[in-house]
Amino acid sequence: MANEIEEGRLSAAEYVDQLEAKYWSRQNVPPTQVVGALIYRQALRSGKMSIGEFGRLLKEFGSSQPLLSNLMMTFLFQAKLSAIFKALILDDENTGHVITSIPTTCIEHFRHPNAMAALTPHGDPFILVDAKFAACMHSMVKLLLHRARSTQQSGVASFSESSLLSDRDLAESLKRLAVYVFSEQQEALPHIPARETETFQIWGAMLVHGLETFIICHELAHHLLGHKGFAVEARGEIAELEGRVLSRFQEEELEADTLGAQLCYAVFEFYRDKDKAAASKVPPTWAQEIYATPDIFCTFLDVWERSWGMRWSSDRHPPGALRREKIRRTFSKLLPHEVVEFAKGIEAICESILATG
Repeated sequence: MANEIEEGRLSAAEYVDQLEAKYWSRQNVPPTQVVGALIYRQALRSGKMSIGEFGRLLKEFGSSQPLLSNLMMTFLFQAKLSAIFKALILDDENTGHVITSIPTTCIEHFRHPNAMAALTPHGDPFILVDAKFAACMHSMVKLLLHRARSTQQSGVASFSESSLLSDRDLAESLKRLAVYVFSEQQEALPHIPARETETFQIWGAMLVHGLETFIICHELAHHLLGHKGFAVEARGEIAELEGRVLSRFQEEELEADTLGAQLCYAVFEFYRDKDKAAASKVPPTWAQEIYATPDIFCTFLDVWERSWGMRWSSDRHPPGALRREKIRRTFSKLLPHEVVEFAKGIEAICESILATG
C-alpha cells in the first residue's frame, strides 16, 4: 500500500479508509463488517447518506459496538471540520492553496488519549483524534457540572445544580479519569451520572461542542501553519503510520493553540446564525460562554496532569497550565469580560475538585 500512496494512487481519504480497515481487521472485527462500514462511510462522505441513516444501517448490518461507536465519533468530528470549512476560507501556508477538506479518523493509536495533525506517506494531511480523548472530555464536563452546584462561583451561577455526587465521589472520579488518561492499564472510565435536567444537558452539550471544536481547530492550525513535525517512536500497530507519528516543538504547539483559538472564535461567531448552524449540522452559538472553551480545554489538561503527577502527553506538548496562560495573555483583552470570568470560574471549580482529593 505504501508504494501505491507514493505513486499518488490513493487520496488522503482513501488512505484513511485503508488505515481504518487494517485497524479493525486487527481488532478481529469480521471482514464483512469492515467492508460494509467502509461502503457506508463513502456514501456518507459523498453526501448520499445522513449520519442517522448511517448509524441505523450499521446496526442493521450487525457491526460490533466498538466499531459503530468509533465510526460515529469519526463522523461527528468530520462534521465539525466540514462546518469549519463552510465558515472560513483557509489557506495552506506552504502552498497558498485554499483547503476545503481534510479527512478525519478516530482510531486508537496513542499511548495516551491524544490528537494529531498527521500526514500520509505521500505528504497529504489528515487528522487523527483518538476516540478515548473525546470520551475524557465528556467525562470531565460531567464532573464539572456536578461540582458547579455552588452559586458562589463567579460566572457559573446560571447552570448551578445540586450535585448527585459527594465531594469524595467527585475526587475519586477525577483520579480514575486521570488513570484512564495516563496509565497504560486498561482502566475503565469512571461512571459519572448525567443529570436528567434540561440545564445540565444544554450546558454539557455546549461545553463538549466547544472543546471538540478546539481540538479540531488546534490540529487544523498545525496543517495551516505548515508545521511538519518530526517522527517519534510509536506504540501503535498501524505500520503505515510509522515515521508519520509526529511530535512538534513547544513553540509550534503554542502557535497552534493561538491560531486554533482564533479559528474557534471565528467559527462560533459564524454559527450565531441558527440557519447556518442547522445547514452545517452543528449547534448554534447561543451563549457567549462557549468562547471560553479553548481556555477550559487547557484547564482540563492541567488538572489531569496534577492529579496523576505527570505530563498529559509524552511528546513535546507544553504543560496545560502554560498553554492556558498563553491563551489568556493573547485573548483576555479581546474577549468579553464575562467570558474571561467564566473561564476563571471553571478553573476554580476544577481546583476545588482537585483539592478534595
